[in-house]
Amino acid sequence: MTEREISVYAIVRCGGRQEKASVDDVRRAFRIAKQYKSKLTRHDRYRILMKAGDLIAAKKDEIARLITLESGLCIKDTLYEVGRKGDNSLRMIMNRTRGLRLKS
Repeated sequence: MTEREISVYAIVRCGGRQEKASVDDVRRAFRIAKQYKSKLTRHDRYRILMKAGDLIAAKKDEIARLITLESGLCIKDTLYEVGRKGDNSLRMIMNRTRGLRLKS
C-alpha cells in the first residue's frame, strides 16, 4: 500500500484499496460540480426520489439485515431505522425541493 492509498473495509475483511484524493483532485471535483447543469426538471427529480423511496420500502428487510450485519444492531432497531429513513427523509426532501427552483 502506498502513502496515497487507503484500505476500504466491508464488514470485517478488507474489500480493496482506493487511492486518496489530493487537494488538487478535490479542487478539480468542485470545479466540475460547479459547472454542471442538470437536464432534469423538478418533476423528474421528484419522480426519482419517489422511486427511491419505493425501492427502499420494497427491500426494507434486506437493507435492515445488511445494517445489522455491519453495525451489530438488532434487527428490530435496523428495521425501524430503514422505515424511518426511507419514508421520512425522502418525503421531506421531496416536499422541500417541490418549492425550490434549482438550476436546470
